[in-house]
Amino acid sequence: GAPRAPRARTVAEALLTNRLNPGKATAEEVLACIPISEADKARARVAVEHPARALLETRPVLSPAECARVRRWAVPRMDTRTPDTVDGAPECQVTVPEEVLRTLIAPETLAALL
Repeated sequence: GAPRAPRARTVAEALLTNRLNPGKATAEEVLACIPISEADKARARVAVEHPARALLETRPVLSPAECARVRRWAVPRMDTRTPDTVDGAPECQVTVPEEVLRTLIAPETLAALL
């Protein structure tokens, strides 16, 4: 008979343990591994099928110096012990309050972000 498609957990494990080349996994297999809502999966499918529609703008907004200042502020505040709710990897994210961002980047850069 025809080979059976691998279960989502098997694909996730194969990707994480380097037994499956990420280029060989389909978007559907990867999406099946990620515990996100069906609405989020639908948005991801649009991005895969129509990459140009996934991006609104591609120009850099922060200067290299601004990026460095934001990184210096953010890195010590990242919680690498908490697993991310999307992929289970360390969260490594932090919310930068607008009042803090105002001290880290130029006013015109902030205006471009908001």
